[in-house]
Amino acid sequence: MSKFNSSILLISAFLYSIFISFNQIEIIYILPILFAIYCEYTNIISIIKKLLFLNLFILMIFIVLLIQDTFEEALNIYLRTNMIIFFNLLLFSHSSGYDVVRALNELRFPKKFVSSVYFTLKMI
Repeated sequence: MSKFNSSILLISAFLYSIFISFNQIEIIYILPILFAIYCEYTNIISIIKKLLFLNLFILMIFIVLLIQDTFEEALNIYLRTNMIIFFNLLLFSHSSGYDVVRALNELRFPKKFVSSVYFTLKMI
C-alpha cells in the first residue's frame, strides 16, 4: 500500500486495532482487510507466509488461554489478533520501520518519542 501516505496508514492501523479490540466482531470489520488485500494482491503470498509464522506465537497464546479460560474466549482472542496482525501486515508490507518514524514525525508526536522509536529501530 505504498500508494498511501505513511501517516494515513499508521492512523488506519491504529483505528482498526482499536475497533477490533473493543467492539463486538462483526462481518463489516472484514471489509478493510478485503480492501487491503485488493491493493496488495501481488504480495499476498509473502504476507500470508509472515502471518503463518506469527501464528506460531499466537497459537501458544491460544493454548494458554484454552487451558485457563473457555474455548470461546480463546477463539475470540485468536481471531481478533489475527485480524489486527493481517491488516497491519497488509498496510505496511512495502514500508520500512523508518516510514513509521516519518509518520510519527508528520503526526507531530513529541520529538523525544520519535527519537526513541528511531533509535530503537536503528539498534534492532
